[in-house]
Amino acid sequence: MIGGANPYVVHGNNIIYDNAILGNSAVIDASTSNSLSRRGQQFTMRADGYIDSIGHRHDYTAGNLTVGIHANVAGSPDAPGAQLAVSTKQASGTSGYEITTHALTSALFLAKGTKFWVVWKPEDGSAYAIQFHNLYGVSAIRNGGLEAGLPNPFGAVTTGIDSFTAYCNVRYDPATYNDILNEDFTNWTASNVPDGWALNFTPDANNKVEENANGMRLLCNSVVSTEITREILTNGQEYNYALETYSYATGWIYLTAGTNLMNTRYAGIRTTNHTAGSTIVRLRKAATNVDMVIRSLKIWQ
Repeated sequence: MIGGANPYVVHGNNIIYDNAILGNSAVIDASTSNSLSRRGQQFTMRADGYIDSIGHRHDYTAGNLTVGIHANVAGSPDAPGAQLAVSTKQASGTSGYEITTHALTSALFLAKGTKFWVVWKPEDGSAYAIQFHNLYGVSAIRNGGLEAGLPNPFGAVTTGIDSFTAYCNVRYDPATYNDILNEDFTNWTASNVPDGWALNFTPDANNKVEENANGMRLLCNSVVSTEITREILTNGQEYNYALETYSYATGWIYLTAGTNLMNTRYAGIRTTNHTAGSTIVRLRKAATNVDMVIRSLKIWQ
């Protein structure tokens, strides 16, 4: 789950930090790109905390890979700017698509609400394959460049809505959380819907939500328009969203608030940032059969 696991004391300040994943740990495998481009994914800190390392999924068999964190340059659109932290260059040695973990040279502290970019680039001319999908993320690409390491600043980019499997291993100070919603779908008492949520369909044997030891199971066929809703947002305000899927059998799930915020068919965590176009957040299925277990949903500012 996101946060709360294995807290421990660090830096001698008597704060009990929560270990957490911030970003996309879900295996995103819809499209493939082979290039030497440096790329990035934008995220926002949920609370004050330290970033220790970065996970990134790719197929880079022979070359060295450098990952880092760059500051956000606000604009229309935002873009990565100055370098805040970097890993040592690391031989990847993957055998097919794998997640490699890259420790930063020193832990990076960022305050709650800070937008930043996880960035990466290959160091040489070896084939570098990554997979992605246009799943309502905030991404950047800078073509070319075989310079050693990540450039500082990042350089001019083309931005998009691609999502990559890339995430930060973070230690949060829980006293600084500013959660709008911290939904644990493994613990609810209502008979046919999680507490505080409303069904927007008539359940039957083939179309329902049910409590599961690992979260909320959403089961529906391709005919019924199935969704659960909760009125919790302020229209026009910017929010961060992290949806954790425990397991996936078939179908797609959309998270919406007046517009699509993200869609997923992957087990793992998906994180995104969008301005709400409604006061109501919705979890709804796509126009397919769906059988999926959702573990948690976090919304913060």
